Amino acid sequence: MQDQAFDWNTILCDVGVRHHHLYPQLDRAEFSDVISRLQQGSGPFDTLANYLIYGAAAVLGREQKASGEALAYHARLNTKTKAVSLYFWAEEAIAHQQYQTAEGLIAPLLEAYPADPFLNAMMASCCFYSQELTRGWPHLKQGLESAPRNTALNSLLCRYLIGDGDLPAAEKAASGLLDIEPNDPVAFNTLSRVAPEAIDARLMERFERCAHDPALGPITSAGIFFDLGRVYEAHQNYDQAFGAVCKANECMKTIPAIAGQIFDADQEYAQFEHQTALFDKLEPCSLPTGLTPVFIIGLPRTGSTLLDQALSAHPSTVSLGEDEIIPRIVQEAEALLKTGKVTDAQRQLRVWKARFADHARQKAAELTLAEGASDTATHAKPVRFVIDKMLGNSRHLEFLTKLFPEAIFINSCRNTMDVGLSIFFSPLHRANIYATDLSTIGDYIALEARVMAFWARRGLSPRVVQYEGLVDAFEPTLRSVMDYIGMDWHEDCLRFHQMKRPVYTYSAHQVRKKIYRQSIGRWRHYEAHLKPLADALLSGGLAADGGDAAPLSSALQTSLTSKAS
Repeated sequence: MQDQAFDWNTILCDVGVRHHHLYPQLDRAEFSDVISRLQQGSGPFDTLANYLIYGAAAVLGREQKASGEALAYHARLNTKTKAVSLYFWAEEAIAHQQYQTAEGLIAPLLEAYPADPFLNAMMASCCFYSQELTRGWPHLKQGLESAPRNTALNSLLCRYLIGDGDLPAAEKAASGLLDIEPNDPVAFNTLSRVAPEAIDARLMERFERCAHDPALGPITSAGIFFDLGRVYEAHQNYDQAFGAVCKANECMKTIPAIAGQIFDADQEYAQFEHQTALFDKLEPCSLPTGLTPVFIIGLPRTGSTLLDQALSAHPSTVSLGEDEIIPRIVQEAEALLKTGKVTDAQRQLRVWKARFADHARQKAAELTLAEGASDTATHAKPVRFVIDKMLGNSRHLEFLTKLFPEAIFINSCRNTMDVGLSIFFSPLHRANIYATDLSTIGDYIALEARVMAFWARRGLSPRVVQYEGLVDAFEPTLRSVMDYIGMDWHEDCLRFHQMKRPVYTYSAHQVRKKIYRQSIGRWRHYEAHLKPLADALLSGGLAADGGDAAPLSSALQTSLTSKAS
């Protein structure tokens, strides 16, 4: 490729860094061990492969002394070796989900080689995973201009188009990608999400073979099996769909970072109670920001993205999506309170609240730019409501009521059996170790009910929005929710699927379509396979008869009060 600065992968292959005896430890994020073994062995700078491994472990592990040594050595290298070092470290940073670190490593390379397709692909990847498509599009377009048939760039193009909601263009891009690379898993994933009914038997057979290829690794194989399950279901081959998804979840269990980990609902609940007790020491923060946070909480696969999209279509609203800002603030607060610094934490509430408000306004400005405004200062919409859809914030209601006394909480709910099945059929982030087994999924659903019962005893009962009600009576339900929040009605909220803004959740392709009912009662197609889920739900005190039971409704919270205590 004429715009490629160096043949990065060939150089790294020649160096042998991925065959280094310590690379498996680096891959498992055992950074301190890698540094120690190189320091005690042949030395971190004895070979280029040693140096690349050592530098990656130092940078990703944030080992200050080792990083200083690696960067001092880096300054003495020639231009080509410096570039290859940064490239390898950036690749590893992306692999370990350290996207800001990766961007910092890629930036000087892009400054020197702005048209390099591989560098642009890496930066576009960072922007995608950091949920900043607007910032990533220029890099993606630059990369495709330099290398229109580059597989990585065309894979990213499919993902960007789904995120932006251009499903016809995503389907076209996926078909084009299959012409370039017939076995590309992203192309198959895109087609399985956008047009599963159109996938023929030959393509299915091809990716069945791909999914069984051990060279792909468990994450990629799992993704293909999940996609196969989606396509089989679209063709009403339910037993085959369930079999494919079982294989997907078995692959997920072998991912090195989580292999052998066991989900323990009782331990999770004990940790939740302990953390909540820390926040009891705080008093509400009275700092006015002019914003009303609306937290959508609850279980995954309950229609929360649908609700988020409908509410955020309102012109006075901005959605943060599944943003990490609150979990990060919670960590900071917990660190202070664990060391007895209650006064410091109380004072810091104002800082955290202002940070959240600034973050929301910045997000609104970015969305305004993404929607075509040339001058965000002039055209940025006046934001009054901020939607935060990080579902796990259900664990932090005590803290959130102290930080935002004015906040609104909405609990997204759905039939328990449909929730459990949908989780099992979804490639959730591997950190959700409960999601690979029907029994532990039932335990997790019951845990969420137990948490909500805890809050109910404290007088914290978020407004329940039932998925089935939202689908069957969309406008009346939405009007009721908006009235509860204090939002004036706006017709744009009925046209949420036409919104020109990125969506980053697994439901990105679904919320671009009009309301559909196919997911209600979906569990009945798989009833013969779901006994472990039903048994776990019953053991947790939840209805598992397929009725319209809302697992976290106020009635059920009351019935669980004695069990939770």
